Amino acid sequence: MITLPIEDIRRRHLDTNYRERGVNWFEQGATRFFRSRYPMWGFKAGPLVFFLTSEQFDPGYPRCYNIRVMDWQTGRINTLGEFQQWASRHKAWHHMMKIIQRYERYTTYA
Repeated sequence: MITLPIEDIRRRHLDTNYRERGVNWFEQGATRFFRSRYPMWGFKAGPLVFFLTSEQFDPGYPRCYNIRVMDWQTGRINTLGEFQQWASRHKAWHHMMKIIQRYERYTTYA
């Protein structure tokens, strides 16, 4: 597992997915609309990059957390599990680290 700054993840996403499909997952309008927050770091395991995000639809609603995975080759980003599945960053982080550990244990990648 390699630790990557979120800016490296964002740059890779734009260099691959945005050029190919015209989709910018980190677009400022969407970030503002969902009140998204991004971590400073993500974790690369083989061809996948894992990171957390949080969203809050309105100030009166609780902030919920998501585990995201990006394919390093294509730059495509998906949510693991249900959208806003985690009520706390700690629980989302713990679950993400378990996923990464299992992935590394049972996957062989070059």
